[in-house]
Amino acid sequence: MFSHPFYFLIVRGHLIGIVFLLLAMGIYLFKKNNLLSSVCFGLSIGMIIHPALLFIPLLIFRKYKVFVFTFLFFVLLVLLCPGLWLEFLTGPLLERIGRPLMMEDNCSLVSTCNYCLIFINKILSYLGLSKFRIMYSNAIALIIYAVAFCAMVIADIQIRKKCSPLDPEVELSLIMMYFPFMIALPKNSYHYNLVLLLLLVPVLCALMQKLKKPIPQIILWTLMTGIVLSQIQARSLQNLIDIKPYFFFFFPAFGLFLVMTGCVLFKFWFLRVSSREMLKSDS
Repeated sequence: MFSHPFYFLIVRGHLIGIVFLLLAMGIYLFKKNNLLSSVCFGLSIGMIIHPALLFIPLLIFRKYKVFVFTFLFFVLLVLLCPGLWLEFLTGPLLERIGRPLMMEDNCSLVSTCNYCLIFINKILSYLGLSKFRIMYSNAIALIIYAVAFCAMVIADIQIRKKCSPLDPEVELSLIMMYFPFMIALPKNSYHYNLVLLLLLVPVLCALMQKLKKPIPQIILWTLMTGIVLSQIQARSLQNLIDIKPYFFFFFPAFGLFLVMTGCVLFKFWFLRVSSREMLKSDS
């Protein structure tokens, strides 16, 4: 409740709060009632479209019932008000994509890359290498996102092939690790979206209880540090220290990047450890 994203959400009154609740309810009902879980997921997609990313892990882990029910319910929502959806696609969505980069209250991957490039270019200028300035933060962010996301998908496909059947809670935790990727794009993603990362706290707790081997400290600390930074009171720190540039807004954005990195690293570690255990059991 004291986190900047949560406070920002209450002040703005943005619908991401309802999406957050629907996703949490969908996760809670995931193992109990596929239909109600799918209704929650379908509503969340219908409200803000980003949770549509869930379709990919649901397919990978063969949760066909949830996938089909969610898809059908989402299609039903579209058919109930096609005009509003067309207006959304041709208006606010395209406007959001084409909007100039905002550094304040921005947690997107583009914002993180832009901050990093500013820092790198300043170092280059101090070294007398200003002609080698690095630009194109949009393209760099898109490449990082694509590589990280594809790595996640490849790791999950291999996990499903080599480690099936999985413990239901571990499988659900692997699916929830796609949440950070929902809010890293487009280039203007505001801090209230970071409330979604709070759902990864019970994920870490469940994994530490269920896994036979402890999560490597570097992966655990990457995830924990990322979650903490994502909730930091950036605006309060800026007002307290009275620094005009939006320097403190870098930390929540970098926190999201750390969580994404930690999720990818965890998937490959889990795949490697599980493969070794299978080899031992075969021998």
